[in-house]
Amino acid sequence: MKCKHCDMEYGAGSHFCQSCGRMTAEGEMGLAMSEFAAAMKHLAKEATRMGKVSLQNVEPELKTAIQRVSRAGSKMAVAAKPAGQKAIIATAKAMKLAAHAAEKVAKELNKAARSQ
Repeated sequence: MKCKHCDMEYGAGSHFCQSCGRMTAEGEMGLAMSEFAAAMKHLAKEATRMGKVSLQNVEPELKTAIQRVSRAGSKMAVAAKPAGQKAIIATAKAMKLAAHAAEKVAKELNKAARSQ
């Protein structure tokens, strides 16, 4: 893959370019996925803890994580070689679907909490 900053080749799976030291598209995706996982963990923890209380304080964090995963997926698709693009795009789509499902769960939990 090529670094979007210095246009030098770097090895698959590298999180940082060996030439310029900047974070690669894969590194950005890894970071975004970590943040997404942390937001989902926080959502589950808050939902369990709060019970009937509104989940509004978790929604901004979840939306931010969803946006970062989506942006990182797009950047990774651009940086990938043509042979790997389909897998990257499929991963980005899967993450968007997972994020959408998580958003729906949060809304349903919020709705259920308000109705009780």
